Order: sequence, then structure tokens, then C-alpha cells
Amino acid sequence: MKYVGITLLALIGLGASLWAQPKSNKDLIEVVVLKDTLLQKVVRDIELDKDKWDLLPEIRFWRKVMKLEPELCILNNAKTREMYQIFPTILYDTLPDEKKPIFKDSLIKILDLDPKTPLYVTYGKQNYYKFDKILSDINEGIHYFHDEQVDPWYAQTILLIESPGFSRTSPTGARGRFQLMKSVAIRQGLKVNSQVDEREDLEKSARAAANYMKQVCIPQAKRMLLRRRHTIDESSLAFRLLVMHIYHAGASNVSGALRQIPYSYKEMELIKKLWHTSYRGFRNASQNYSQIAVAALLELNEIVEDQCSILCLAK
Repeated sequence: MKYVGITLLALIGLGASLWAQPKSNKDLIEVVVLKDTLLQKVVRDIELDKDKWDLLPEIRFWRKVMKLEPELCILNNAKTREMYQIFPTILYDTLPDEKKPIFKDSLIKILDLDPKTPLYVTYGKQNYYKFDKILSDINEGIHYFHDEQVDPWYAQTILLIESPGFSRTSPTGARGRFQLMKSVAIRQGLKVNSQVDEREDLEKSARAAANYMKQVCIPQAKRMLLRRRHTIDESSLAFRLLVMHIYHAGASNVSGALRQIPYSYKEMELIKKLWHTSYRGFRNASQNYSQIAVAALLELNEIVEDQCSILCLAK
């Protein structure tokens, strides 16, 4: 794994061109966080730019959600994530449950949509995705993953989307910045009992997550792709996103979803097909998982580019 170290003066000199020619999609690049003037490392994935992920409706949708205040919500197509309208959350929240379908039906008529269009109302999550507060955790997380000889891209992506800037407990019991289930944490050597929960410790949970990736998620992803006669490229975005799906939903659920997809689907088309495939525990949240990952990584790129531009102008 390569690190690209860039001094403060060099960074100011490079400015917005910092990202122009990365040596590989696994490079780690130091960037300046202006709030505390610390240099932080992040992982740059060049496939995001190369394949125009920012133009996909699903990715555009999640990026909008990440930037939108919770006081606002988006009326969108549940299948395609096409966005139709943004309106105050209170208008929808104050409706009785029995009137919400009527409200959606009225919007379908107003917008002249197909009567069968499945509509979602999705609240803004700007208060959740506080990416500017997660850079120091990413800096540490990628270091621990590198120590465990696991691609630091995973550390960065998990930290961006699971508990950005804070630790939380999910409805299913996953906890900490790496959202480890109790059983997984204990198998990886963490203490989880009534007195202590080491999932709250960034270093310990990062190392546990890295080893879980190395022992379970990455090998399972390889097995699934080999069954489909795919070439294995662990540095490709498609492979990484499949691993992320396994990390979130479990190998059996992902394997079951893949069995419903024809073998003709390859690489990223396979991942995109997973976005619209259901199987047991692989449903809405699991389908969204890699969409949110890509959206978050693009948001991180934007933050870094903005910082570089500010430094360049300051010079």
C-alpha cells in the first residue's frame, strides 16, 4: 500500500490540481483541515471520476439527502430515486397516517406521473452526515486498517456512512463508529459486557472491523465472484462495493441476492443490479448501502477539492 505524503507548502503550491494525477486508486493523500490546521490522510478512488458516478440518479439523490436540512424532505421515485419535489417536512409529518397515501396520490396527479409510480418521502440528513467532523477519525482508521494489512478504503468508507462524526447504536444492536454487531465484536476479541463495550474504542473497533473484513467479507466476495466466473480485482470499485454489501447485510443475504441476477451482469452493472434486488435480509437498507457509500465518497472528494482551492486562492 502506498502513501503519498504532501507537506503544507507543497499542498498550497498544488492547490486544486492536487487530485489530477494520483499514482493509484489506493493512494493516501494528506489534506489540510482548516479548522484545526492538521494534516489528514484520505483515500482517493479515481474510478468515481472516471466512470461518472456523480451523474447517476441514485447517487445524485443521496448526495442531495446528505446536504439537505432535516426540516426539508424530498418526494422521490422509490425505484429510480428520481427527485420530483422538495417541501417542508412538517407538511408531511403533521398528516395522519391514513391521509399520507392520499397526499401522495394527489402529488402524482399534480406532477402528471404514472398512477403506479412508487413514491417515497425522504427527510434531509444534513445533521447526520457531518463529514467535516469525521476527517480525524478517517486519518486514524486508515492507519489501523493499513497496520492490519487491509485496504484502508474500507475504513474510510465505513466511517463516512455508518456513524459519521459520532458513535451510535443501531436498531439491530450494531454499535460504535464501525457498527459492529456484538457477536462479531466478541469473535474479533473485543470485550462487550455490562461493564465495558470496546466497540466504542476507535482503535479497537477499527482493528476488529479490519480483521472481520480480512477473514470473512473479502474472502466471501471472492468466492461469490469466482462462482460467476469473474476476474478478481481487489482494487476495483465493484469488488470493494460488493465487500461493503457483505459487511452490512451478511454473506448469506448477499449471496442469495446475487443468485437472482443473471451471470451476464459484470462488474459495476452487477452492483447496480443489486440496488434493485431483494432477498430475505437484503432489502431497502441493503440495496441503498453502496449507493450511499459512493455518494459519501464523492462528497469527501468535494470537501478536499474545496480545501485545496481555498489554499490555492490564499496563496
